[in-house]
Amino acid sequence: MTYVWQALVANFAVVALVTSIWSQMLGWLYDQSPMRRRAALGLLVGLGAAATIAMSVEVSPGVFFDLRSGLLTLGAFFGGPVVALIATVIAVAYRAFEGGAGVVVGTANLVAAALIGLGVRRLSAASGPNIRCILLLGVAMVALIWASIMLLPAEAQARALAGFALPTSVMSFLATITMGLTVLHAGVIARERSILHAALEQSPDFQYIKDTSSVFVAANRAVARHNGFNEPGELVGKSDFDLYPPERAQQLFEQEQVILQTGQASNDIEEVVKDAQGVEHNYRTSKAPLRDHENRIIGLAGVTVETTMFKQLEHELVESRDMLATALAEMSDGLAMFDANGFMLFCNDQYRDAFPLTAHLRRPGVHIRQILQAVVDTGEQVQLPVSGEKAWVDYASNQLKQANVEEIELFNGRHLQLRNRPAPDGRSLVLVSDATELKVAERALIAANASLETLASVDDLTGLFNRRVFDETLARELSRSVRANSHLSLLMVDVDRFKAYNDTYGHQSGDRCLKTVAGSIKSSMRRFSDMASRYGGEEFAIILPETDEDGAYFMGDALRKAIRDEAIPHSASEKGVVTVSVGLAHYGPNSNSRAAAELIGRADEALYSAKAAGRDRVMGWTQVSPLH
Repeated sequence: MTYVWQALVANFAVVALVTSIWSQMLGWLYDQSPMRRRAALGLLVGLGAAATIAMSVEVSPGVFFDLRSGLLTLGAFFGGPVVALIATVIAVAYRAFEGGAGVVVGTANLVAAALIGLGVRRLSAASGPNIRCILLLGVAMVALIWASIMLLPAEAQARALAGFALPTSVMSFLATITMGLTVLHAGVIARERSILHAALEQSPDFQYIKDTSSVFVAANRAVARHNGFNEPGELVGKSDFDLYPPERAQQLFEQEQVILQTGQASNDIEEVVKDAQGVEHNYRTSKAPLRDHENRIIGLAGVTVETTMFKQLEHELVESRDMLATALAEMSDGLAMFDANGFMLFCNDQYRDAFPLTAHLRRPGVHIRQILQAVVDTGEQVQLPVSGEKAWVDYASNQLKQANVEEIELFNGRHLQLRNRPAPDGRSLVLVSDATELKVAERALIAANASLETLASVDDLTGLFNRRVFDETLARELSRSVRANSHLSLLMVDVDRFKAYNDTYGHQSGDRCLKTVAGSIKSSMRRFSDMASRYGGEEFAIILPETDEDGAYFMGDALRKAIRDEAIPHSASEKGVVTVSVGLAHYGPNSNSRAAAELIGRADEALYSAKAAGRDRVMGWTQVSPLH
């Protein structure tokens, strides 16, 4: 029995030797081609298995016990089919050379061991090699030994069970587990080293390691090629004095010696170095001391990154920023940008100065609604509604999302033109121009023209434009809206129950009533481009260029309220006072066809709907689908 254990221990030593060689070879194997790697590993495992067979224990003539199975199954498990095939062929050939009564069982044992290794490899394909797989292989080797014993002739089987089965099983299990865990651990280390080596070798940055004398110990390919060498190994043993002029080399040496003596890393040192052609390059270098397990400094590691391109981009960015700042500071118009949620991102001083009462709020981070509410609270903008402030703030803030041009008048008599340009990403650019001089000139021109055409264009009773001017103006504004692809709205205003008013109070009172309504209409005019006329009898028309449907409704409703607030008694009306009904028609930017008759017809239909709905209200035109 002692002889059996001694022989198996010798077998174990062979397994340990093969394991050691295998572990040491892993680093080399990772650098080889797949076929060369498999061939080398298969040869090693096959020769190891043959060596265990050569040092086996003879149970009976021609029947041998050893630890060959563990080597083959681990070779198949870690190396795959090619390794299993090469190793099995070598082992089977040697076992056939040995001959004897157990050659068939021995050959079957070798083939089965390889197949077991391949089977467990396939089962672990998803998770990869692990400790559970190694334990499974150890148990499988024990089972294979007992299966092989059962296939032996009776006499050999009896002798094997009596003195060889237990020692062989124990040693085979231990050998498989030991070898498997060793190779598994060595493989992890080899892979990590391979990854680190690849990272160092393939990094575009300059990476290197020096000893305490500032002599290169290792460097990557980028460092080698930068210094005129083909391979990194050619740098080993050289120092900066072999690569650079003495003054430059001495400077680098002194910097590194300070790091080695103080143990303090040097980070992000920026340098400008000229190459052989005199072109300047920017570099950023970091160096740190390396310490051993006893915390002694044994060298330093350095990383140098070329930042020439980044410096150029940074310089161009600074130039662009300065140019933009100059342009924004020198431009006459105010400029502001808002994000998709309505928060101000930027504004120049001209924009802020254009609004003296709310300038303190017009800064990045402030929401447009907060600014507009301050406009209402301070009275900065004139002709804002006395009531319905929230509706105006909602309306004005929503204008950021639409391309539009708006003219406003401030409390100090200045006129501003606001142009909004939404961007595809949801942001909005607002340009503010001072239109005061233009507006003064416009007013003077309008006044001059008005004085010449008053008699021909003004209704004698109400002082509003007459029907002829209305027709001409509507035709002109329709043509202009087509060219500009802009909004155009029309309000038709009719005094409710006016015939009954005349019958009750007389025609002179009726004329005074119409003058009062006309006065309210004049007071409601917010822009010089808006035009009101007496359309006929008690009916009035208001043309609102560049006004969307919401804006027209807002104005019409304000007019309706103003006339009702005049409180002109009307005993013949269910309202008790004089009221008006308003019909609204609108062409939007995407209207395909525009005609004066159609627009007037729509406004009349809307006016009829307002009267049918109870009077004293504003109704917009809605297309009614024909009945089928």
